[in-house]
Amino acid sequence: MERLRTLCDRTETWTAGAQVEAPQRGDRYRLITTGWIYEARLLPDGRRQIFGYLLPGDLICSRHASRAPPSVLLALTRSQTVDIPAGLATTPEGRRTTLGEGLADAVEQQEQRSYAALLRLGKYTAIERVAHLVVELRDRLARVGLARDEAFQAPLTQEHLADTLGLSVIHVNRVLRELRNHRLLTIKFGVVTMLQPERLERLAEGRGGRVLHDREEP
Repeated sequence: MERLRTLCDRTETWTAGAQVEAPQRGDRYRLITTGWIYEARLLPDGRRQIFGYLLPGDLICSRHASRAPPSVLLALTRSQTVDIPAGLATTPEGRRTTLGEGLADAVEQQEQRSYAALLRLGKYTAIERVAHLVVELRDRLARVGLARDEAFQAPLTQEHLADTLGLSVIHVNRVLRELRNHRLLTIKFGVVTMLQPERLERLAEGRGGRVLHDREEP
């Protein structure tokens, strides 16, 4: 992160609830250094669909700026971003630099998560959807040192989960209670703890019924 800060030409701080701007042109990348940002579409009657979460180390690309309103990027927590000139991603001869390879990989990972989110909404049961999102967030936060011992901080309310997973708040509450009763997962004071990570990972693969009827570990 220190190396990236020496390369950036602009730093922005976004307060919680602020609308985050995406780069308007393809001549720069916007990298999140701290905080959580989410992308959502708002319906006229106030309903909201959250498409996904951008975490430290993720990119806000010019593709986010091309989304037609009312799609928005909103800061879930106080967040900071830095802008990196796109020219640093290639050498004068047109070959990718190490930085360019990392940026391209980050963009590809975002696309893969978009397809995973479609699968989650289209085919997964409610309990599988929650497990899938939790495992995804654990993996992404662990890669940047923000998840340890199968636990991580997440500023998500049950309403956020409902709007991300296509469920009602009541249904989310019921699923979280079921996961807690099966001693698989707890969420307390904003800390998500995976009590039986392997079983949750199998739930996240779409094997809900089989996993829940496995004999529980002592």
